[in-house]
Amino acid sequence: MTIELIIIILVIATISVGAFIAYRAYTKGEEVKSIEASFVMDAEPVTKWTNRWIIIVNEEFIDSANAQMSPIDPDTGGDKTFGSVRLSSNGEEPRTHTGCNTAAKSDMTQGIFNAFDKAPWADIYDAHVWTWNEALDDMGLQVIEPEEL
Repeated sequence: MTIELIIIILVIATISVGAFIAYRAYTKGEEVKSIEASFVMDAEPVTKWTNRWIIIVNEEFIDSANAQMSPIDPDTGGDKTFGSVRLSSNGEEPRTHTGCNTAAKSDMTQGIFNAFDKAPWADIYDAHVWTWNEALDDMGLQVIEPEEL
């Protein structure tokens, strides 16, 4: 094995351990100050968008959720984050939930947790651990597919 390959393996192992520590803190209900704190490395990351979150929101609270995201999400202003993805327990109308899968910097991650962690109408999943389909399965939801024209 070359030294470069050994370094790559060690970096991957370090990132995996950091993700596991952050996930365990989240699932145990501990306050998440910064997921990036688990990824301590000497080099600057290629991107600051190191976190990824799936947020599922109850239909009745879409306006509130969009208002919460407005100051957090710099891409769309946040007020358009929720509503376009239609979800229900059987994949048919009426919509009961909506959701998003978003990349986030550490300050956005803190804003997301401040806004949604204690909200009984929102569920947050770490998208480094959960896939979109796994999160939907966990909540017993399916995407409502649009009718074909």
